[in-house]
Amino acid sequence: MKSNNDQEPSRIEMSEKELSDLIQEVNASSLSEKSKVLIVRVLSSFLWLNRQLERKTLSIKKLLRIFFGSKTEKVKKEDTKKDDDDKPSGGSAGSKVDPKPPAPKGKGHGKTGQAEFKSAEHIAVPHPTLSVKDECPSCKDGRLYDFGPANVLRIFGQSPLVAKVFELGQLRCANCQELFTAPLPEEAGPDRNHVTANAMIACLNYGTGMPFYRLESLQKQLGTPVPDSTQFDMSENAANCGAPVFEHMKKLAPNGQQHGLDDTPVKVLSLMKENKKLSKNDRTGMQTSAFVVKHNENKMALFMTGRNHAGENAGALLAKRDPALPKVVQMSDASPNNVSHDFMELVIMSLCLDHGRRNFHEIMDAFPKDCRHVIQELGQVYKNDANSKLLNLTPAERLIYHQEHSSPIMNGLNTWMEEKLENKEVEPNSELGKAIEYFLKHWNGLTAFIRIEGAPLSNAEVERLIKRCVLRRKASMFYRTEVGAWIGDVLMSLIETARFAGKNPFEYLVALQENVVKVRQNPENWLPWNYQQTLLSV
Repeated sequence: MKSNNDQEPSRIEMSEKELSDLIQEVNASSLSEKSKVLIVRVLSSFLWLNRQLERKTLSIKKLLRIFFGSKTEKVKKEDTKKDDDDKPSGGSAGSKVDPKPPAPKGKGHGKTGQAEFKSAEHIAVPHPTLSVKDECPSCKDGRLYDFGPANVLRIFGQSPLVAKVFELGQLRCANCQELFTAPLPEEAGPDRNHVTANAMIACLNYGTGMPFYRLESLQKQLGTPVPDSTQFDMSENAANCGAPVFEHMKKLAPNGQQHGLDDTPVKVLSLMKENKKLSKNDRTGMQTSAFVVKHNENKMALFMTGRNHAGENAGALLAKRDPALPKVVQMSDASPNNVSHDFMELVIMSLCLDHGRRNFHEIMDAFPKDCRHVIQELGQVYKNDANSKLLNLTPAERLIYHQEHSSPIMNGLNTWMEEKLENKEVEPNSELGKAIEYFLKHWNGLTAFIRIEGAPLSNAEVERLIKRCVLRRKASMFYRTEVGAWIGDVLMSLIETARFAGKNPFEYLVALQENVVKVRQNPENWLPWNYQQTLLSV
């Protein structure tokens, strides 16, 4: 049987101020000086040990997240419930949402409706025995009329690349021996690798991350072998045809209203070889920068791979911006690599609120009460932004909506955080203190959405976009040369911009290859959002 001394102690949460007050009480007590010194040392040791345990635990959690990733940053419902006793002082209650937005649509049953199969082939199947104006076989009195088709969906499988052998008929003259060969059908195309095959390879590798060697293995199993080197040549052909559009998008990007940006490390073997000849002071890193640019009513994705960081690539774009235009809203995280320092007068910085929230989410276990308060308050802000979308508010209306509903919440959080530090309820060097310091230091950027029309809350759109690079990097690991990296930038930019425009990337790449001369002459007419209108006039 365990004694009281063997029982597991409960966790003691104590702030710096509470500990300081307790030490003062001990010093003011009637205990002997020896006992006072001993108790103060025990209390100080407890705080030190608790702080070290906190840091080690959080470091292990961060390490696990780096290796295995975070499944979700959502907080369980029981973690966001606020009891009156646990509610921190200085907190602000979320304001009521008015007008009430429509309820979001519930999740489906897991099946995709026929309307989503936009590329499906429609095959008319007439009734085998009946036709219009025939006598009704049931009542024998009425006449039949066309009621429209009953659509039945069937999904078939096939190889990503399908080979066709055209057996051209040949005739030879028995007298002069001249040979007459049937002409090649137009559908065969002029090249061994059809433009549709080039487009499919580009979509598989640069759109979904399937590496060339894996597709080579699959095609060989299915009886249509296509070596990985051939696949790269096919992708290069597609990129060369789409390059004029990519360059034109880079000309449009400087004059966009919003820039979202971030970057991710990448390996380029030719640059890695070059690093061996560089000095210690030379830059040896390499990364792919991803941009989401809103230009008028359209949205573009741009990828740039090289030694420059996202902020430097953004500066190259801003250098070409029309000085008569208003400042561009630039969304990113707070990394200095994402700042174009030479063009700050052209930019309104808007920082990702997700990053500020994430700092509190990661230390939830160590500081449950305080972190729960911050996350719940920010949850109201995210809900307000979701409501503005459900209400289909214009950017100006959205700004007013956030100023009315989100501004009191954010101001309350600001007051709460400042009081925590001023009252010494939080140790500045603790993980909670660092999370609060980050929030207060970048307050203007994190709250741009309540001051700037159209400013987003987070950089999630760019981070989702850059996952395309990460997905491809996991399978393909590296580019061999800077030319290969350029091909990847062109194709990923075109594919993702087509997705933003709601167009089929495969059909878009096919159209660019089939009209390559016209694309080079007038690339502005072959952007993903207007190429279909151009095709109608060709």
